[in-house]
Amino acid sequence: EERRQRKAAERLAELAAAKEQTIHALEAQLAALSVQLEAASLAGDVGKIHSLGLTYEAIDAELQVAMHEWAELA
Repeated sequence: EERRQRKAAERLAELAAAKEQTIHALEAQLAALSVQLEAASLAGDVGKIHSLGLTYEAIDAELQVAMHEWAELA
């Protein structure tokens, strides 16, 4: 019983660590998109701003889901 509980705890820790890596990757993508959005804004490239904005929103939504899942594991 104790061994089974320890294995389950280890598995949860592994899942949480993997989810944390996903969160960091998504945050890095958002940071890069922010830089690209700023450059597009300075250039006045409305089409690119729109496209990057949609991508940003999609990744941000994915990040929110990942953070919720991570919190559930913790």
